[in-house]
Amino acid sequence: MKQLIISAIFIVIATLSGYSQDRIITWNNDTITCTILSTAGHYIRFQTEDNGVIKKGRMNRSLAKKVILSEESLTADSPKSSPNRLRISLESGSGLLIGSDENGRNSLVQMGLTQAQADDYYNQVEVGWEAKARAHYFITDEAALGLTFRHFNSNAESFVTLDPQDGNNLYHGLMSDDMYVNFVGASFLYLHKLTMNGKLRFSATIDAGLTLYRDETTVLESSFLLTGKAYGSSADFGLEYFVLRHVSLGLDANLFLSTIHKVTYKDASTTTTQKLDNDNLQGLSSLDLLLGLKIYL
Repeated sequence: MKQLIISAIFIVIATLSGYSQDRIITWNNDTITCTILSTAGHYIRFQTEDNGVIKKGRMNRSLAKKVILSEESLTADSPKSSPNRLRISLESGSGLLIGSDENGRNSLVQMGLTQAQADDYYNQVEVGWEAKARAHYFITDEAALGLTFRHFNSNAESFVTLDPQDGNNLYHGLMSDDMYVNFVGASFLYLHKLTMNGKLRFSATIDAGLTLYRDETTVLESSFLLTGKAYGSSADFGLEYFVLRHVSLGLDANLFLSTIHKVTYKDASTTTTQKLDNDNLQGLSSLDLLLGLKIYL
């Protein structure tokens, strides 16, 4: 009697399985009609029925274009599936200032530096370290809006001889610059899959916002501070590869544009604000190359 009941149960299960509406559609547009047992982890586990024989199988979820459960259609959980709407990006790398510095180099030569010393000093200032943090929220599967914060720092240091042009004196000592450029702004991100499983992706980002400039300068025993602010914008293009389901590593090339037209000069006793003429604008534009970590939540 017990054996009869157990046999009947198996027959019912097999019959119900045969009427299953679950389907797996591959990237080659092949359809597997089956009963989905599980979609957790790296594999989709399922069973099929063939002439009353139930067979179990599994498929790497990256091979599935779509999983259909009864009447409900769900996109397969490839990296960065639709429920993961928030993207956090942390990046770091090098930046190269690309603004004209000919007037600055000539000024150092007039102060008594050799042309080689002036060139070396400005070459130090032009190359800096950069860090960037971004947060984006996806409004579609490929487009997102968010915020960007960028920090750039470069410095230079040289032991120099300065000529006050009085015909009698020369001054020897240390000259240094420590420059900071911070940026905060709104951001638009476009993200596109380059492979069927979505692990390799192309990204394009446009930022627009406020640039804050700060330059701490020391000449011999005297120190002064230059500050300013201006409109800034940037555009970058990158590639990212998913090393985990919600984590990718990326490489980005970035063009940052900003120019300071007015600075505030402050030393130990005075503070003055000056509008710069066209020949002496403080260019902060740079080309940047960054490595980054992207986290999808």
